[in-house]
Amino acid sequence: MNISSNYSSVLQGELNRVSKQISTGNKISQGYEDSSTFKKTIDLDTDINLSKQLQESAESAKSFAIYTDTSLNSMTETMENFKVKMLAYAGSNHSTTSREALVKELKAIKSSMIHLANTKVNGEYIFGGTDNKQPPIDIKGNYQGNGEKLTIRTDRFQSQEYSIDGASLFLGYDRDIKSRVSTNMRKLNQSALQEIPSRHAYIQAEDSIYDLTGKSESTTFYMSGTRPDGSGFKHKFQVGDPSQIKVEDLAEEIRLVFKDEVTVELSNNGQFIIQDNKSGNAKLNFHMVAGTKDVNDISELSESESIEFVKSGDAEATVGESLQFKKDGNFLTNNIQQFISPDSGFATARTTLSEVATDSLLNRTINIEGKTVSGEEMSASLTFGEETTAVSINGATFELGGGAESFSYQQLTEVMGIALSGVEVGDFESAVLESEELVDVKLNHRGEFEIMDLTSSVTDMEFSMFDESVHDFSTDIGSPLAFNSNKAIDLDRPSVDIFEAIDMAIDAVQEDLFHPDGERDGFEGNRGVQGSLDNLTHIIDHVIKERSRSGAQLQNIEYTIDRAEALTLNMQITKNDVINTDFAETSAYFQALSLNYQAMLQSIARVQGLSLVNYI
Repeated sequence: MNISSNYSSVLQGELNRVSKQISTGNKISQGYEDSSTFKKTIDLDTDINLSKQLQESAESAKSFAIYTDTSLNSMTETMENFKVKMLAYAGSNHSTTSREALVKELKAIKSSMIHLANTKVNGEYIFGGTDNKQPPIDIKGNYQGNGEKLTIRTDRFQSQEYSIDGASLFLGYDRDIKSRVSTNMRKLNQSALQEIPSRHAYIQAEDSIYDLTGKSESTTFYMSGTRPDGSGFKHKFQVGDPSQIKVEDLAEEIRLVFKDEVTVELSNNGQFIIQDNKSGNAKLNFHMVAGTKDVNDISELSESESIEFVKSGDAEATVGESLQFKKDGNFLTNNIQQFISPDSGFATARTTLSEVATDSLLNRTINIEGKTVSGEEMSASLTFGEETTAVSINGATFELGGGAESFSYQQLTEVMGIALSGVEVGDFESAVLESEELVDVKLNHRGEFEIMDLTSSVTDMEFSMFDESVHDFSTDIGSPLAFNSNKAIDLDRPSVDIFEAIDMAIDAVQEDLFHPDGERDGFEGNRGVQGSLDNLTHIIDHVIKERSRSGAQLQNIEYTIDRAEALTLNMQITKNDVINTDFAETSAYFQALSLNYQAMLQSIARVQGLSLVNYI
């Protein structure tokens, strides 16, 4: 009887379970009913929810990417409009009135570019990187965001970019661009000037060195700089009879001193243009001065004995790499980028000086000269040993950890800050903290020093930093490190600064400056209208490349959305297969159970109905 009762209970439970499956459409309602099926269902629910979240994120990122693509397209059209107006200006003569009107138009286009750069979507500035709660471009065109990319997850373990950060867009680096520099002193044919009547004609390649300099005596050309391969050089080219040597021979000498890594041409304004043969390198620099005296120390050349090819403000032609940093209000800046390599890019605070240096720094000395924030004279030096660096600041001497191979730019900026602040050096770390209250020294995104006087809006600081052998032409080995120089100006570099280029182009129009001109006070470094047109072409190509990158991101996002939708659908189908009841199969099973149960009940009834009478 107990066996029958137990079996009846089991069958009843199974009938109830199957009946519930038929009524609910699900194989289980509680986890204890089938732990294996329950676990599969939970796992699938988790994956479905994750897929839906990824899809929602991708939809939001898609909207962001569409705005980015639209803004980049508008930027391209705006810059093309800017370039067209510059081309029109370059191709005809303009009155002062028409030029001023064009300047206003160009400034209005710049404002449009700033507006596009500050496009905002759902409370976020799309070109600010991850620092996207403030406008990335200020009214002057300075970038205030960061270089971090916005990303979304595409699955449990992978993520995908969906933004173009402003650091890449406005301050990018194009490895397909060749560095191109130019001397900025226009050279007239001196013989033509002496004709009667005098004739103004710019120097050409077939003219003689005498035509170039106007000097009949022996002339020496002093060249220095950095080759594209990173090696520094100094070189003297002596011309005994200037009337017998041509300008094209001088150009060939320049090419040879660069070890045939560049091309050298003469512009229509008698300026030497030097272009790197390879793309993506920012090391190319060049300086040249000539004199009628052959010296080993170029600083011995007087101004009257010097013939300038490159001019930086009122600096002497022979100053070379000991040129003072440029002063603008309470800022000091240099003009030689601290560049490691095309692969590694520009130096940062963590970079060691040896990574940038063109030769070993062991036992080399860097001198620092200038004035502090209070206008007092200051001097300092760093001499690199194997393990430590000997530092002297206004007579105070001490050793810093890190020698020729490991001394960092962070340490260098700390020494610069102490020297410029004028604080006394007892304990170095304490002096660093004290100096940071007075002076801010850092490397920017292009490996250039930015020094800010924190005590005044118009600084008294003056600063120059250079290798102690910078003026020594008894050797052909150049300075291993250079920071600032009255060097040939940049016509183009792999690095990009969109708003700086726009400003320079506007200045060129405003000053009616078609070509570089070292005599144009305050605009010696301007590349002119023609140079700006070439640079604008580079910038437009750069924006187009960034838009292509944005387009690829948008395609990937759309693929992510499609994949998430498909995965969600497939997982839902799988879940249905796992959890949903097969009505035909379950109904048949239920019928079988019912028959079995009914048969069992009949059997029990018969057994219970039996008595002794049945056997008498």
